[in-house]
Amino acid sequence: MKNFGLGLLLGGIAGLGLSFIKDEQGKRIGAPLKKEIASFKADAKEFSTSLHKLQNARTEFEKHLPTAARALDDISTELEQYQDHTSRTLDQIENQAKKLEEHSQLENS
Repeated sequence: MKNFGLGLLLGGIAGLGLSFIKDEQGKRIGAPLKKEIASFKADAKEFSTSLHKLQNARTEFEKHLPTAARALDDISTELEQYQDHTSRTLDQIENQAKKLEEHSQLENS
């Protein structure tokens, strides 16, 4: 961490020194960097805002996750009950169809 701080300080001093140097046309070379720095700041702010929105969305998602899990469990339970009911009903229909067929065969004999 100590080396990072030293590097940051030396880089800042070097950047400040370079910003005062003029090019062949007499313009300071630091002037075009202002636009780049402003653009970088805007991008950083937009990134920060997007990151904050993402964190809020994650919190909301996690907040609603238990409700969604309960809803899925309820749907699964209802589906099993429906399958059981349907299976019993089909068995009853098959039994009645067999009885009718047997009765029909007895009458035809």
